[in-house]
Amino acid sequence: MDDPQIWIQPLQKALPASHQSVFTTPVTLINYWAVWCPPCRKELPMLAKMQETLVSSQAPASVGAVHVGNHLPAITATLEKLAATSLGSEFIEDFNAVRQLGFKGLPATVVTVNGLPQYRADGYLHTDPQVLTAWLTCLGVNRAQTITRNEQK
Repeated sequence: MDDPQIWIQPLQKALPASHQSVFTTPVTLINYWAVWCPPCRKELPMLAKMQETLVSSQAPASVGAVHVGNHLPAITATLEKLAATSLGSEFIEDFNAVRQLGFKGLPATVVTVNGLPQYRADGYLHTDPQVLTAWLTCLGVNRAQTITRNEQK
């Protein structure tokens, strides 16, 4: 399956070690957001539905969110209000780690394969969530098949 058009460029930078807890599957979409960011809040319900679809289909892919700023009560309240608690309530202290990945604003999205960043998207995700979910699943299945073939050698 072709990459969705949102992925403008490959990402050649490493994620900070503090983000490692978000990786729960071979392929992980990580969305950086903030409670004060309207486009961030707008896309969280869509991302939560994608995560629920991936979990229910037992896909080797997942979606997680990392809040920029340490405001746990506001993070929790916003995720509950938007029915997006499945994304987790991870946070980083400030925007510096996201800036080091080459982003200039929020929302910012990274897709990792085996914990390594491979793709990025700036701003609100305009891609159909079904297309994006299928793409993540395809990436995960392809990665799982590659690992299995390598183990058989």
